[in-house]
Amino acid sequence: MVRTSFNNRELPIYLLLAFSYVCKFILYRFLTNLDSGLAPLELAGAYLTNGAAAFAVASLLFLTWRRYPSILLMLLVDIWLFANTLYHAANLVFIDWQTITLLSELRGFEDSILVFLSWRHFMFFLLTAIMLLVLLLTRSRRPVAWRSFFLTAAFALVALLIGWSVLFFATDKTEDFAFRGEEDQAVIYHSPVGHLLAVAKNAFIEGALNLRAAMPLSAEEQQLLATIYTAPAAPQPPIGHCVYILVESLESWALTATDVLGNPVCPHLNHYIRSHNVLFSDGIISQQRYGRSGDGQLITQTGLLPLQHGVACMLYGDNVYPNLAHFYPYSVLINPYSGVWNQEVTTYSYGFHRLRQQMMMQRGNDSIVFVQTREELEQAVSPTYVLAITLNTHAPFYDVPPTLTLSPDLYTPVENRYLQCVHALDRHVGTFLAWADTAAIMHDATIVITADHNHFPPQNGKGLCPLIIHSPRITSSTYIPSAYQMDLFPTVLTLINQENYAWKGIGINLLHSNSSRRISPAAASALSDKLIRANGFAPGVEELR
Repeated sequence: MVRTSFNNRELPIYLLLAFSYVCKFILYRFLTNLDSGLAPLELAGAYLTNGAAAFAVASLLFLTWRRYPSILLMLLVDIWLFANTLYHAANLVFIDWQTITLLSELRGFEDSILVFLSWRHFMFFLLTAIMLLVLLLTRSRRPVAWRSFFLTAAFALVALLIGWSVLFFATDKTEDFAFRGEEDQAVIYHSPVGHLLAVAKNAFIEGALNLRAAMPLSAEEQQLLATIYTAPAAPQPPIGHCVYILVESLESWALTATDVLGNPVCPHLNHYIRSHNVLFSDGIISQQRYGRSGDGQLITQTGLLPLQHGVACMLYGDNVYPNLAHFYPYSVLINPYSGVWNQEVTTYSYGFHRLRQQMMMQRGNDSIVFVQTREELEQAVSPTYVLAITLNTHAPFYDVPPTLTLSPDLYTPVENRYLQCVHALDRHVGTFLAWADTAAIMHDATIVITADHNHFPPQNGKGLCPLIIHSPRITSSTYIPSAYQMDLFPTVLTLINQENYAWKGIGINLLHSNSSRRISPAAASALSDKLIRANGFAPGVEELR
């Protein structure tokens, strides 16, 4: 016997099940902040999409009910929602096929995600437990109501298509949108079901078939590339040492934060900005994606942007890349991370002669990074490039004992721990900068201090990174209110006497006030993706000169 519909007694239970999934998807939107910045038409499309997806899941469960398979499906949906919201809270991006393949990179950093775990994340399972109790008391093994199932599925599919269409045509396509967290799959990410299907598709294309191949440049991209990738010129010797300090998760609001007595959290950095001729910006927009710190290193050291799908340092770590380090007779990367982001390979593809890495992870010991930086410079017999990567300010911010008294009215517990770590970092940086001010070997050195990426969502004055550059070629202090991370490479290129480098970078030189962007951030992301996948600099970095 085959049923064609469900009876009136079952209708309220079906609607209750559908309502529970509507609640879950609203909770998903709340925990991932998906509604932030959406226009009314976008919100309408998003909630139509989510409502249709909720009814589709409810229909599949109710109308084809089989106790154990159905319970398993309910739990799998909950696990997906739980994992996605937790990962987004920690990294500001959604789970993708590539993030699943990068689970090994969490080794030693699991607490940086688990610290964001709250009781809200368990609401998915609580709603399921309530519905399971209702369903187990009312449902039995019965024939499938195929007619109702197909009618409901058809209705849900039409609603999904309408919702996606509204979202696609109404979604803001401004340049900043590509870096808002939803990435270029923003439409489907508004529905956790659509998101799951996208991950499955990418797993098949990239994992099973390995079909995410390099794409040829369009005519417009070739024309654009010709303006930033010019004929090699005679190499110029670098001017003095260059110290590039890449600070984990440093945000600009920390520079203006104060304790309960009004004392700055970062007294040394603030003093340095005031007392030296520096280029300073507190509005650097981070352009990292799934590679997090690995992407930050790629952007700042090569002038390229991350892959639109995947992580360049893992998939294409041994590519040939343009870089800042290879101009110097000697260059070293000082990295307290232990065995992450394929550093043993990318160190050399980014032009460094040596990787100086701790045998064991030294979280909370950024002082070692600066001691080793000073050692390398004091032992140098020629201009030297040092990239120093810090770790103190890595989430969950438990590695530094609190020394500040901060107002609980101004800062959340997470922000409090973050500022404690920033304060310790500021002390270590201040000690190094004080030495650099008096050391003869540093009188013509270029010092760059910036962040690998942001940590907090870009709202309410947070989410932007600072940039501090001191160089003999900066003769007066310059303030830049806003810039992109891709602008750092061409700016530093000028300061180390390499204006004639064949690869100009895809950003603008912040030292030139009249610089205009030749390429938008979204177009730059697409161009970088193609260049990395095709190993576009394979003839050799030396030939770029």
